[in-house]
Amino acid sequence: MLSWLLQRLSAIALLVMLFLHVTLSHFPPRDIDFDNVLTRLQYPGWKVFYIAFLAIVLYHALNGVWQVASDWSAVQRARRIVLGVTWIVGLIFLYLGAETIWRFDLVALMAK
Repeated sequence: MLSWLLQRLSAIALLVMLFLHVTLSHFPPRDIDFDNVLTRLQYPGWKVFYIAFLAIVLYHALNGVWQVASDWSAVQRARRIVLGVTWIVGLIFLYLGAETIWRFDLVALMAK
């Protein structure tokens, strides 16, 4: 029951965050270029927003995979294996994505 509720709540959060991302990133009042993206990612608030966005996307997607796998497999051991794999994959992708977003640095990119 909790998994079902969290799936719906994460979907609502994704809709709100996706709307903000598309509105502010793809329809700004100025030209869209890489410099604007670099400037925006200099603010820690935007980095936190994108890391949270990534975490919610991963949770929503992998929870969906888990729900399909748990409906599909009646064998408890297979369900536990799928659950473990989804957690490992999710944590790896969350780490890689968060590390990339957090370390994205304008000064270091401009120096190269």
